[in-house]
Amino acid sequence: MIDDRLAGLALADHPVPTLVVSLDGGIRYANNAALVELGLRRVDPCDPPRLDAWATPQGGGLYDMLALAASSSNWLPLRLQRGDETFHLRARGLRAGDGAAPAVLMTAVPDATAGFRTHAQQIRELNEQLALHRKTEAKLKASVEASEILKRELVHRVKNNLAIMSALLRTEARSAQDPAISSALLEASGRIMSISVVHEILDETGQADEIDLKAVLTVLTDRMRDSICPPHVSLHAEVCPVRVNIRKALPVVLLANELVTNAIKHAFDGRAAGRIDLSVERHQATCRLVVADDGIGMRPDETGAPRRPRIVSALADQLGASRTCVVEGGTHWTIDFAL
Repeated sequence: MIDDRLAGLALADHPVPTLVVSLDGGIRYANNAALVELGLRRVDPCDPPRLDAWATPQGGGLYDMLALAASSSNWLPLRLQRGDETFHLRARGLRAGDGAAPAVLMTAVPDATAGFRTHAQQIRELNEQLALHRKTEAKLKASVEASEILKRELVHRVKNNLAIMSALLRTEARSAQDPAISSALLEASGRIMSISVVHEILDETGQADEIDLKAVLTVLTDRMRDSICPPHVSLHAEVCPVRVNIRKALPVVLLANELVTNAIKHAFDGRAAGRIDLSVERHQATCRLVVADDGIGMRPDETGAPRRPRIVSALADQLGASRTCVVEGGTHWTIDFAL
């Protein structure tokens, strides 16, 4: 039986595999870590497990290595192998007591080869994950690119369809016998033309989400100057570059169209000349749209009350904008909205 001295050398719960082996290969003591590492059953003093199934690939037989270690007071490297399993140890001689047979004390040492294999396996797994990530990233990139192409194609088609609708309404307006119907058709055509201009700029720039107000309002005022502005009225635009989301751009452009159209229709009756100024200024996180004319001001409605354009109010509400209208030496509209 193993004596108290041997029991003290390797505690049962010590994390380092430790065992005591006789020169004939019988295992006299093994802690729990050694039992698990070597795949051994519990040590039975009457029928101890043996190391016979393990070879010594560094040369020499198992018993020769045990005899050599038993005679040494220094730690000697020892490597045991069974199939694909390799167990790295260090061993030295141990005498359990006076007159007792010599034995070998063995403890496990870090397995550099196993550590390298583990590291290599981790690298392979990481490479596989990286390859999968790159493949997924490539698919997502292709999907995003396809989505952008579809969005640009949609913008292009919407632009063409709006331009066709605006032209059809203008044609119907010219052939209408009733002036009120003709005027309503022209107003509808102008509103659709405003939306068409937004999509035209988006199509030209290859964008689908944001637009520069300077670009779109410059084109809009040029179109209005050529299509509905009479020769005696001058239309001027001074717009600073401001990029806004399409959801904000559409009501801004419609507001500009509505206010300029109203000025052209109502501000210069009986006047030989007139001027309309449209401007956009940015103030940090807000933007200001101004449409001002030097005309006769807004005429009252049939009841004599000041006119309050419902479309202007609805568009300003959609934009979340504040609005003021001053009628003095003309009509001066100010629309303030957050970017």
